Amino acid sequence: MARRKTGNSIEQYAFLAIRIETYSADISARINHKARDKRYRDDDVCIYDYGSRFEIEGVCTYPNERAGDKYHITVYGRQPGERDLEATLSDYAVRDEEGARKYRKVRGQYIPVYQDPYGLGLLQKERGGKTWHGWLSIPEQIATQMLTLLTTVRPLYMDIHERKFGRTRWINGFGLQTTDPAED
Repeated sequence: MARRKTGNSIEQYAFLAIRIETYSADISARINHKARDKRYRDDDVCIYDYGSRFEIEGVCTYPNERAGDKYHITVYGRQPGERDLEATLSDYAVRDEEGARKYRKVRGQYIPVYQDPYGLGLLQKERGGKTWHGWLSIPEQIATQMLTLLTTVRPLYMDIHERKFGRTRWINGFGLQTTDPAED
């Protein structure tokens, strides 16, 4: 597990390899609830809401201190155009009290200061057990490709890049692959 000190907190990173045992999927099309709710009435609200959700369960094979732990990960396929999926670095610019961007001087040049992005989703351990629950949102196109892999290939593995900051564990990276990531 890698560590990095930032300010008063220590960030920890872990790379997890999980052998997939089962999965379930849900694909839907519906009228967007925001189109009927007067609080959200806006010309930019999409009338239709399409999405997919799948849950993957597996057993951790790496690192050794988590080997045997069970993981339940829920993946949400989201539509392009949803703000959090199209975030840019400028969305993470640090601002002062008046809303102006902050800069710092590096080797005689002023460069903008950015906050680190949190992650794709969260990961939490079940209290007193060896079971982990997590969720993340990804673009619908990637979700479709992952569902194709889930239905056609065995064995299949998840790899999760975890970032722990304070008491919160974030999913920094997530993938499905046909080879055990512990062997890479």
